[in-house]
Amino acid sequence: MSSSLKLIASTGMNAVLQELLPLYEAQVNRSVSVSYDSSALILERLESGETADAIVLTRDTLEALAQRGIVIAKSLTNLAKSGVGIIVKSGAQHPDIASEVSFRKTLELAKSVAHTTAGASGIYFMNLLEQLDIQDAVKAKAITQPGGRIAGLVSSGKAEIGVQLESELVGMPGVEYVGPLPPTLQMEIIFSAGIFSSSAKATLAEELIQFLCKPEYAAVYCKNGMGSLG
Repeated sequence: MSSSLKLIASTGMNAVLQELLPLYEAQVNRSVSVSYDSSALILERLESGETADAIVLTRDTLEALAQRGIVIAKSLTNLAKSGVGIIVKSGAQHPDIASEVSFRKTLELAKSVAHTTAGASGIYFMNLLEQLDIQDAVKAKAITQPGGRIAGLVSSGKAEIGVQLESELVGMPGVEYVGPLPPTLQMEIIFSAGIFSSSAKATLAEELIQFLCKPEYAAVYCKNGMGSLG
C-alpha cells in the first residue's frame, strides 16, 4: 500500500471505524494504523509527546486541543453523536430505566454496576450519581476500569449491569442493550475528527475525514449506536 496514516481514536468510535477503515484502505490503497483509548487517557498520551496524523474524539476535547495548537482548528469535523446507555448479560431480565425514579431504583437494587472512570461516559455517570445522591451506594459495588469497553465485564458476569456510551454497548457479544438513560438524565456526546498540526500528511488526513463523513455510511453509524447530527 502507499503512504500510511496514523489515527488516534476514542473507544466510542471503535465499532464504526472497524467497519469503515477497511473500506477506505481498499478504496485508496492506503493503510491506517489506529489505536483506541478513552478521551482522558488519550490526553495523557498526547501530554507525553505522542502524535499522529488524525484524531477522533469528543468535540469539546478536540476544541481544547485546537486552542492549544495541537490540532488544526479549521480541520474539526463533526461525525456523529451518541448518548449513554445500559446493558445486562444476555438472557438476564431487563431492568426498568424508563424514568428517573425507576433508573435510580435499578442502580440501588443492582448487585454490581460497571463503568469507566476516565471515559467521557464514566465521568458523566459519576457526576450523575452525585446528582441523584446515591454515589456512596453505587461506589460500594462498582466494578470499574479507566477506559475500554465495559461490555466484557458484564458478559463475563463480573458486573450485573453496565453503563457506557451507546456506541460501545450496542451489538457487543454476550450482552443485551437495555436502552438509553431517561431523557432528563441523558447527555449527548458529539464525536469529531481533526488533523494534528504536526502531521506531514494533512492532505491525506483530510481525505480520510471526508470519507468518514460520507452520507452513505450513516447506516453504519446508526447500527452501532450513533446518531446523525443533521
